[in-house]
Amino acid sequence: MKKILLPLLCLSYMVVGYADDHGWMVALKQGYFIPQAKVLRDIFSCRGSKGGYFVEGALRYNIWDCLYLELNGSYFGRKGRALIIPTSSDSSCCNKACGCGECVSFKMPTIGFGVKYYYWFRDYVSVFLGGGIKGFFVRIKNDSPYVPHCNNKNAAGGFVHTGLLFDVYKGFSLELFADYLGARVKGQCTDSGSIAYKLNVGGFAGGLGIGYAF
Repeated sequence: MKKILLPLLCLSYMVVGYADDHGWMVALKQGYFIPQAKVLRDIFSCRGSKGGYFVEGALRYNIWDCLYLELNGSYFGRKGRALIIPTSSDSSCCNKACGCGECVSFKMPTIGFGVKYYYWFRDYVSVFLGGGIKGFFVRIKNDSPYVPHCNNKNAAGGFVHTGLLFDVYKGFSLELFADYLGARVKGQCTDSGSIAYKLNVGGFAGGLGIGYAF
């Protein structure tokens, strides 16, 4: 974790220390996240959908023309049901909140640093594209006896942002966004550590955001 956080903190310190003449922007985005890994979509689908609520906050700093540096943090959390049922094959368990004692809790905070460019093709509308590095902090709790009950893994990955930004009124803006987050975590399938696995925790997010420039 230190290897991920230290470069991000150093970069954010450089951003804060650099600017006097340029503008800042804060933003809050909310939307829906769909994991890229089929195994995660199958786990979450037992709760009625294959993804869940996604939120991200960002601090942006204008370094040149329409180019911004961005420091962001996001969160995705979702519950589902383990795919292996040890005592029952009754599919009706899938419809329960934690079917057959096999509840899975998946939480994934992230922190990222990158750049974003805005191209204004109207006075009040721009298209943006950005990307950068991201630290993923995956926290999994699982009631299944076949895997560890708690599995906390950290990984380095990246993100890509794109969408439309609408200048609304006196620094306030709305944005429609479509994001991709990418990372893989390594873990063990058993408490004895005999079986290793790699899990793709990336995916696609889309939704609506609000921002303020100052």
